[in-house]
Amino acid sequence: MKSFLKDFVWLTVFMVGFFLMHLLIIQVFFNWNPIPSPLYFGYALLYFLTLGLFGLVRLAQGWDANKAGFAFLIGSGIKMFVSLTYVFLLINNQVDQYYYLIMHFMVPYFLVLIFEVIYMLRLLKSIF
Repeated sequence: MKSFLKDFVWLTVFMVGFFLMHLLIIQVFFNWNPIPSPLYFGYALLYFLTLGLFGLVRLAQGWDANKAGFAFLIGSGIKMFVSLTYVFLLINNQVDQYYYLIMHFMVPYFLVLIFEVIYMLRLLKSIF
């Protein structure tokens, strides 16, 4: 439980910091006022999916440490499927400026993916 709380704190600090930096970039370069709500929902979706992925890996690590890598692969696939579904919903709803919203969702997606891969590699290294 203590390790999951550590994951929770690191993920929260990373996501809040990145979200605030992203809002600053949007205000300076894109001059969007107000910020579209799909951007907030996209960050919330990424946050909870990544938190669930960390929980899934920690759960698999508790059962059998050899299966933690497989749990990460399965969780990443589920996260990618849910994220693509969200992007397709943005496209089908004909939201204004949906190209920008997709770009502003996919860039954080890949940065969070890099963060979680580095974090999981450290976790898997510590197991073995």
